[in-house]
Amino acid sequence: MWDYDRLFPAIRHVYMAINITLMYLVHDAKSVRVRHR
Repeated sequence: MWDYDRLFPAIRHVYMAINITLMYLVHDAKSVRVRHR
């Protein structure tokens, strides 16, 4: 059986990390686009 008390905070932590990474990549892509112009 899963230990949900430990599992859910870990999933939320990973989810937040992925969101931050995606936001950073999108921001970086936009800044690179502006630089190339």
